[in-house]
Amino acid sequence: MTRPRRFGVDASPLGRFFRALGTGPGAPLEAWGLRLSVIDIDLYVSRRLRDGREHWMLLEAKSFGRPLGSAQARMLRQLDGALRFAVAAGYGGTVYRGIHLVQCSNAEILTSSSLWIDGYPCTLDDLLSFVRFEAPDFWYDRRPWR
Repeated sequence: MTRPRRFGVDASPLGRFFRALGTGPGAPLEAWGLRLSVIDIDLYVSRRLRDGREHWMLLEAKSFGRPLGSAQARMLRQLDGALRFAVAAGYGGTVYRGIHLVQCSNAEILTSSSLWIDGYPCTLDDLLSFVRFEAPDFWYDRRPWR
């Protein structure tokens, strides 16, 4: 199942296309009949560090401190497991830093009084350090569904 974004325009042409098709009875992507779930991920971040390898992660953002929905958490956990397995097997030659949840207390990060990464409070500077891959290594081992 897929829902339109609550705050702002859905910038993804693919997301707009699937949402326009609908997931109700008789729609080409009937959610219940096909047991279909379409979930987008907000951000892919990568950076080639001094070690010469590309470090990368996926970020999901939630406004108003909302948690991941159960279907989204399940899908992200499965994706994380598959990515960990592929990278451990040597596929890609990159450093996978995980899937992470960034939450803000308001609709926008810059107007929020509180921020969290994977459920842990952080500052805006912490968040910027995190996406530059400069945060402590254990931050990248956390997952939002634990």
